[in-house]
Amino acid sequence: PSKDSVYDPSAVPADIAALNAAILKGVEGTPTYKEMGAAKAKALRAQDWKDGDPARFEDVTILPGATHPVEARIFFPDPGTPIRGALLHVHGGGFVFGTARGQNDARLQRHAQNCGLSIVTVEYRLAPEHRSPAALDDCATAANWLATAEGRHKMRITEEMPLLLVGESAGGNLAASMLPQLSKPSIFAAVVLVYGWYDLSELPFFRRWGGKRLVESADDLRWFREQYLGPDFPYDKAEALKDPAISPLYADLSGLPPALFVIGTEDALLDDSLFMHQRWLASGNASQIKVYPGAAHGMGHFGPHAKTPQGEQVLQDIEAFYKLYLGGQADTPESSA
Repeated sequence: PSKDSVYDPSAVPADIAALNAAILKGVEGTPTYKEMGAAKAKALRAQDWKDGDPARFEDVTILPGATHPVEARIFFPDPGTPIRGALLHVHGGGFVFGTARGQNDARLQRHAQNCGLSIVTVEYRLAPEHRSPAALDDCATAANWLATAEGRHKMRITEEMPLLLVGESAGGNLAASMLPQLSKPSIFAAVVLVYGWYDLSELPFFRRWGGKRLVESADDLRWFREQYLGPDFPYDKAEALKDPAISPLYADLSGLPPALFVIGTEDALLDDSLFMHQRWLASGNASQIKVYPGAAHGMGHFGPHAKTPQGEQVLQDIEAFYKLYLGGQADTPESSA
């Protein structure tokens, strides 16, 4: 790569390079998720979750009388901050971990306040207790509810205010898989897809990543996939893994809202964002991509990377994108390759 490329090793900030090295050293000899098993791994990940300010959120049940009612948490800005739109948030966690209650509270309250957003985050069903497509169904339920009069009332927004969508990691897969399946994908004015996994059949960078345990190894991701799809899935058949319902890279992406893809160069899922961004463009949609030198999976959102200047920049860039679509602040940005 050229010296001005984000892919050049010299582009990696010194603090990020040191942090990545420390993480790799720190995981030496520790058990993998597969070795721990789902129950222990879930409990370990949940230790860092903490509820935010209860005055700024409300826990709700979407479609309480349905066969599978969906729990969710709604965040609001301070009472003195005008609400300019609503955001549907789909959390990460490899389809196995994660919650709408405490995992992302501080960050979502920040986005609500800084952008004037009401934000609903979905407590979708998790694997291995609930296999695919349970999580996807729950996200679609929340998206359709958000577009109803009841949903808008609960979110404290008017009919004219825009709806936005964001998904992170496994949540990026779910958000991107859900959009082409919605009866009205255009209900969303824009979507942010953050270090998502869009091709479960594995792209070249994923395969080359191998056993590198920088947040997640390729084998960790394969273990997540197995929890999500179940033991009877034909993993030896590439075409089965390219089903658009689980690998949205292969879906019909035409007519979808403008997107921002966010990814780091030290993430096993780098190719997923690079490829998906190009497919978004080739399908006639507007798309931007932000690639952060040396950033690992979760940067800006969880773990030590979230506490770095680069992690803060990630959040600011996402907030800037949200603001483009709130209150008519800007027209659709030009597509960037």
